[in-house]
Amino acid sequence: MLSDGPLDLVLINESVLPMEALRHHPMVVSYVERFAGWGRLVAFDRTGVGLSDAVPATGFGLDDWVDDVDAVLAAIGGAAVTLISSGPSAGLIALRYAVRHPEGTSALCLYDAIARYRWSPDYPFGVPQEQEDAIDAELDQWWGSTRLVDRRGHLMSTAARYPDVLEWATIWSRRGASPATVRTLNQVLRASDLRGELGGIAVPTLIINHRGVGDGLYLAEHLPNAQFLELQGNEHLVFCDQLDEMFTALADIIGVNPVEPAPTRRLTTVLFTDIVNSTGNLVRVGDHRWAQALDRHELKVRHQIGRFDGHFVSNTGDGSVATFDTPTQAVRCALAIQHDSGSLGFDVRVGVHVGEIELRGDDIAGITVHIAQRVCAHATGGQVLATERVVDLTSGANLTFEHALTTDLKGVPDTWRLHAAAIHLSHQQ
Repeated sequence: MLSDGPLDLVLINESVLPMEALRHHPMVVSYVERFAGWGRLVAFDRTGVGLSDAVPATGFGLDDWVDDVDAVLAAIGGAAVTLISSGPSAGLIALRYAVRHPEGTSALCLYDAIARYRWSPDYPFGVPQEQEDAIDAELDQWWGSTRLVDRRGHLMSTAARYPDVLEWATIWSRRGASPATVRTLNQVLRASDLRGELGGIAVPTLIINHRGVGDGLYLAEHLPNAQFLELQGNEHLVFCDQLDEMFTALADIIGVNPVEPAPTRRLTTVLFTDIVNSTGNLVRVGDHRWAQALDRHELKVRHQIGRFDGHFVSNTGDGSVATFDTPTQAVRCALAIQHDSGSLGFDVRVGVHVGEIELRGDDIAGITVHIAQRVCAHATGGQVLATERVVDLTSGANLTFEHALTTDLKGVPDTWRLHAAAIHLSHQQ
């Protein structure tokens, strides 16, 4: 079990993807955690995959995989479950389980599912024999390599957009099953045909497939209580731009609140510093002296960040990134850093912006971070630039801002008014 809660949800993975893989890619982890927030989430390795037993030499079929689901649910107990499948064979398992256990199935969520694998005159969406033969040849030649065999190309399209997906999928395919096991699993997939059983599946079902894929439309037309979500891109569901749409649709089907917490986001003020003409200074004084000067500068910067209750995030080489609970503390810290830098002979510029950030361990990300960095890049030496949002939120804080420029920020929509900060020293507390 991956989580606990009032609803029971079962993940049925891609054919050879072991459940351990769900913890080893950040986008997959995020996908799984969203389900985990709804209830008790269960994952397992089907026969032939990962930690489960090998497939028997003969007599293995689709119902044996359904027996795996039965065994897992019998071990943990519980009521009717929502089955969430990914991939053709996973979809067949979910559909057959719903046929065998209509009272034990509360809903289905089926991505890239099929009713039948092979082409036939009355099922033109299937895979023709010549394509099957080509897939087999590719599997024999390329299994375990970075050339993933995918009949629709979704994984390779995903890898083109997110290159790290290729390494993740390759590693976990190798760990999931051997070439001989893959051939056996493919035989089960290709021999299955559930078209005659679809009419008996009455549970609410979300069918998810890509534009122009007839398998998904066929299921949506032949399942009595189905809703169809068409994906516009060619990336795998977990990595596509319509993931929020999918979760909203499924939440409505199973009766959970689609509005979810965002625990990794926080409202904060971001400060960027940067030393002007650092390369010229390096050339002038040499590597050793410049490194010593940088060390002294960073110590002073860290001291001021701590003094103003900030959090040092990272060193950017010639500058620093920090966060603060309030924009007032961030601007005051920036001015203090300017004062210290002058005593060391550094010409430092600072940018300050406030907004929501995404927490990534000890690091931060998101558009707010990029805006603060762009603002810093527009500052001149000895200048603290802040966005208008910072100015508005620091009203009454004994800070003075003068409009410095109106400009575009690279990659950020709209035109931005930036203001240079100063402080009324006589009013400091």
